[in-house]
Amino acid sequence: MLFLVDQESEETPSELWSSRSIEGDEEKEDINETVETSLGDASTSTKSFTPTPAKMRVKIDQQEELLTLACKRLHDTDNEYAKIASVWADELRKMSPTQMLFAKKAINDILFEGQMGTLHRHSIIINTPESAPLMDSSDQ
Repeated sequence: MLFLVDQESEETPSELWSSRSIEGDEEKEDINETVETSLGDASTSTKSFTPTPAKMRVKIDQQEELLTLACKRLHDTDNEYAKIASVWADELRKMSPTQMLFAKKAINDILFEGQMGTLHRHSIIINTPESAPLMDSSDQ
């Protein structure tokens, strides 16, 4: 029945409260002194790491510039040509290396004819019966 030792005291609740608060105040003072001492020691070492206002301003300007650029990129919508090119790139990645080369050549030929102003429906002919060489099934 040792747990009842505290209960057997003849002190009134108000006396218990006042004695505990006095003990608590003493503990608080000890803690405050410890904190002040450790803060006093730390403050001398942290002063050397404080950046100058000019360096801070440059850093803030760089951060603002990066944020502005990021916001601009988020608000810019891709145009239709960028989307088409992205789809074509995905399709090229699915091809074998040989087929990819043939596709790139055909695309470049079409772009060339378009830049020259000579592109029309029959300007590029792919796989004509007389010009198509026999190929392995692994290249197709």
